[in-house]
Amino acid sequence: MPDPDRDEALIRKWVKSDTRHNGVVGVRVGYDLHAWSVIGQLDPEVEDPIGVLTDKYKVPRDCIEAAVIWYERYPQAIAAYVAAWQGASLPQMAIDIARVQSRAAAAIARSRGLATT
Repeated sequence: MPDPDRDEALIRKWVKSDTRHNGVVGVRVGYDLHAWSVIGQLDPEVEDPIGVLTDKYKVPRDCIEAAVIWYERYPQAIAAYVAAWQGASLPQMAIDIARVQSRAAAAIARSRGLATT
């Protein structure tokens, strides 16, 4: 169950604007990770996608959770950036954005214990 107060606290603590990038996509979390990059790396095939990134980057779980919460606020913009970063061509962009959103939603649900196996 979402907790708006906790979400806001995590955003305030971990999400920082990046002076080299503008807009909702141009933010970093924690220790200099781009929020869009975190979302692009979520793997719905693993047991705990958020935990995998927590271990990979040696950051607290709350840091990765903050990137997820940020993504949930701006899914279209961030998914479009991830799709472009992954090499989406303009004719394929809508399909690739939907793919990014689907993978991210599945990974987030799995990490939060909401996914069915």
